[in-house]
This record gives sequence, C-alpha cells and structure tokens, in this order.
Amino acid sequence: MSLSQILAGTAIVISALACLSLSSCQQRDSSASSSSQKEIVVYSFRNDSADVQLFRQFETRNNVRVRVETMTDQAMLQRLAQEAGKPVADVVIFSDIAWAEMAQKQGTLQVCWSDAINRNVPSRYTDKDGYWVGLSKWALGFVHAKSVVGRDRYTSYDALADARLKGKILIPGYKRDRGQALVAAMLANEKEAVVQQRMKGWVDNKLSLDFSNDNDLFTALSAGKAAIALTNGESFLRWRYSGNPQSFQASEQLDLVYPTDNAGRSYFNMIVAAMPANSPNKDYGLLLIGFLTSNDAQGLFCDSRFELPVNAAVIPSELLLSNSVFVEIECDWGVATEKLDAADQLLQSAGW
Repeated sequence: MSLSQILAGTAIVISALACLSLSSCQQRDSSASSSSQKEIVVYSFRNDSADVQLFRQFETRNNVRVRVETMTDQAMLQRLAQEAGKPVADVVIFSDIAWAEMAQKQGTLQVCWSDAINRNVPSRYTDKDGYWVGLSKWALGFVHAKSVVGRDRYTSYDALADARLKGKILIPGYKRDRGQALVAAMLANEKEAVVQQRMKGWVDNKLSLDFSNDNDLFTALSAGKAAIALTNGESFLRWRYSGNPQSFQASEQLDLVYPTDNAGRSYFNMIVAAMPANSPNKDYGLLLIGFLTSNDAQGLFCDSRFELPVNAAVIPSELLLSNSVFVEIECDWGVATEKLDAADQLLQSAGW
C-alpha cells in the first residue's frame, strides 16, 4: 500500500469530518430562522457523516429541513405498515433490495419517479415497476487472512466450498439477511441445484464463531482466527481507511477479493431509496432522491463510503479502484426479485 493511498484514505475522513463540522455550525447559525421551514422525514438504516453532509447540502439548496430517524430495516418495514393510514416518512432508505421488495409487497410504497431520477439512474438499477431506486452498489467480498491461506486466494463463488476450508470461514450471523438478494440473483442466473450445492458447501465450511460487528470480525480475522470472512466489500475498505492506525496495520494482514463466476463477473446488491404510499411531502421526497442520485452525491458515496455509483456519469475514485476489481453481472432484478422467497427457503435449508 503506497503512502499516497494511506494519506488519501486519511484525507477522505478528515474532509468528511470538516464538512460535517462546517454544516453543523451553519445549522446552529440558522436555527433562529429555520422554525418556519418545511420539514421532511427520512427513515434510514444508517445516518453517518457522509449522509449527514448530503442532507445538510440538500437543506441549504432547497430551504427545507431533513429529519432522519435511524432504525433497522425490519423496524422500517414495521413502521411503514403501522403508519399506512397516516404516513410519517417521505423517504425510506433500505440496506438492500430485499427489504424494499418486502415493503412493496405489503403495499406501503408508491411509484418513485421523476425526470431527475430517470436522468441519473439507468433502468437496470431501478425496480421494474418504479417502486424503488438504487442509491449505490455494494457486493459480497471474500476477505482473506494471509497468515492462514498463505498465497492462495479463493476467487470464485464455488471455491469457498473447498473441503480444505472446513471450519475456517466466518459467515457473520448479523448479516444473514444480506444473503437473500445474493442468492435470489444467483437463482435468476444459474440452475437451482448449482446454487443449492454452493450454499451447502459454504455452510459446511462455516466456523462456529460469530461477532456483533464488522470491526470485531476483521480484527479476529487479522489475528488468524479464520481463513476467510464473508462481508460486503465496502465495509472492509471503510475499516481499512477509517484513519485508525491499528485498523490499517491489522488490514495489512488481509486481502479483499470480489468473487466471480466463470466469466469473471460478480453479483451485486444495492442500497435503495423508496417512498411510502401517500407520503406527506411527495414532491420534496422525489427532489431528495433525485439529489442523492446526482453526480455530486454519488461521488461522495464513492469517496467516503467506498460504494460504487449507480449514476453512470460518476467514476469511482482512484483509491477505490486500486483496492477492488469489480465487474458486475448484468442482473435482471425484475427476475431476481421474484426469486426472493425461494432464496430465503434455500438459505434456511442450507442452515445459513
């Protein structure tokens, strides 16, 4: 890892914090005049510094306040159902496609479309009926512990079923739900028997050790407690470039690989935005989603969160590209989402 990349990673964190500090000062200075502003509500599975920075920019540009309520995907789903008669949120942001599909099935979403969204996001990254819009892409990564695997790198989805890895793979239970859309995409592109055998092989090689968060998982992996961990790749990169010297030093013992199929392509998932049915401020909700898919916002997702853009006009940062080679499978999400129930059943039968 070059010094320039280390400095670049640190600079990203410092820049984001500086912008956050500036926006907080601006917010305090304008607090006296903000009471008459329109307020929109966002339910989201996260609200980190990058998100805060974007919401503050949106507020400044549109003279509207954004109130974010952070909760789990499951909690958002329940709130949407409970508030169906009188919606509170104007926008919901889910961690992956499967949750947005569940919200659509329970009838608590409305079509989310505008000229700006249509201009920013290719149709392959949106729901076929317009009920959700991709905000950024992420993919499953195989994070290797060099001290355990040596020079070997497991680069294909099927390679992780190798019997030599028995009892050496960390599959975090707290991300169990992240596997559903992955398996659904596999079922949309491959034979069910192939996917079933693959998942069985992964689970057979699972190490009976679990963690509550990614930081603890990566720390254990760097200490050689397992050979490989399954997690979303951008989580590893955020940990590596968090600005914490201990994390960066520990990450030198690890390698990130995006697994591929036989054609060298990778499955991916997306963080998605949607709008509750009969949301109180539909126009502002659409305006916010249009902003989050704009060039500027997408660039921040890449630079500070190491997520891949859905906006085709945005090129990922050099730092991101230097750490990960990712060629996405051209997934038909209209077909894949129809496989979500089958994927859930397959995961349960495999013991994931």
